[in-house]
Amino acid sequence: MSQKRCRAVRELPDLLTFLSWTDATVHQLYGQLENAGSELVILDANRVDRLTPFIPAATEFPLERLEATSDLPYRLTVITNTAKDAAQGQELSRAPRSDATESRPLPMAWPWPRGVYSLSHVAIAFAPDGPVYGSSGNECKNGDEGLPLGALRPRGETRLLAVPLSQLMRLRHNPLYAYVEQRVSGEIDSMFQAHKARGPFNGDLRRWTREKQRH
Repeated sequence: MSQKRCRAVRELPDLLTFLSWTDATVHQLYGQLENAGSELVILDANRVDRLTPFIPAATEFPLERLEATSDLPYRLTVITNTAKDAAQGQELSRAPRSDATESRPLPMAWPWPRGVYSLSHVAIAFAPDGPVYGSSGNECKNGDEGLPLGALRPRGETRLLAVPLSQLMRLRHNPLYAYVEQRVSGEIDSMFQAHKARGPFNGDLRRWTREKQRH
């Protein structure tokens, strides 16, 4: 990496990133971070026993793979099942430069719908009750009728379809959306309170973030 890019990475503000375990696009960036205020949250696959035989690629557990070393410069959090035979979820978290893993139950019901074995990386930002990507297939609030992509359940002869079945099977919404929304709202509230304590925002995000980290 060039000196210019290294400097740009060092000057990044704190990052909070949500990533499906099936998506590896963010790992390269986090491998360059030296920012203890950043956090990578991995939304794991559904690991109940009845599903794991069908998803051998998910046998690598995120904490086993990403926490093989104790010198991660950021906080790593994994949202996963409490046990392979349990439908309840938990939050496993490791602080920067730490060997210890903290565990706590999720503050909301474990939301894996029947038959869902993992997220897709395109689903992170979409709620389950959305009119297009949600699972309910409700009409848009403005009255326009659209194709409810998240609620499609095609059945019939495969060769008649112009769209591959693999695309129609892809999960379009995030069953863990409530957790993501709660975390993002908490970060916004914390930044707002810190902003009020320090006075008006001066327009320099990097300087404002560094001041936040000193408090």
